This record gives sequence, structure tokens and C-alpha cells, in this order.
Amino acid sequence: MARRPYVPSRHTDAAFDEAELRAFLAGAWVKCTSSHITYARYVADSEELQVGFKSGDRIAYTGILPDMAEDFGRAPSKMGWCWDALIPNKWPFHPI
Repeated sequence: MARRPYVPSRHTDAAFDEAELRAFLAGAWVKCTSSHITYARYVADSEELQVGFKSGDRIAYTGILPDMAEDFGRAPSKMGWCWDALIPNKWPFHPI
């Protein structure tokens, strides 16, 4: 499946600070400042971006390379990044 290129987020929530980014990339759940996403973590061994929503649902996007995970962590809007990079491309995910 062809994927559209990533377009930087145009939203304005808080990006992770450097300590949060390191923890996120090391697999720790990190609280997100977002209207939709409560927390997230990156699991490098399985290349999964795991996301917890305010609804209580949790999903894992699969096939997320480390540079994409870092882009998510640095994004000024976590849900905006998902809308820009994953959702339009129908990126594979599963509930966790």
C-alpha cells in the first residue's frame, strides 16, 4: 500500500520535553497534553506506538520505525500527528 509522505503537524498541544522523549522511546508510558490522547509509549522491539485515549481505549500502531516515534514525541499535537501521518494512510493498528 502506498503511503502519503508525512506532513508536519499544524496543531499546538505540548511536545514531550527531552526527559519525557527519552522515557517514551525507552518504552515507558508518558502522559500527553492532548484533548484525545492521555498517554503513549514506543515499544522498539515490536515497533509499536501504543496510545491510550481519554475514552479508555488503547491501541498499538504497528510498523512504527524509531524516527517516526521520535517525530510523534516531538509533535506539538499528538492526535494531530496521528491525523497527519497515520490515519489518512490507514496505518495498521490493533487494540491492546
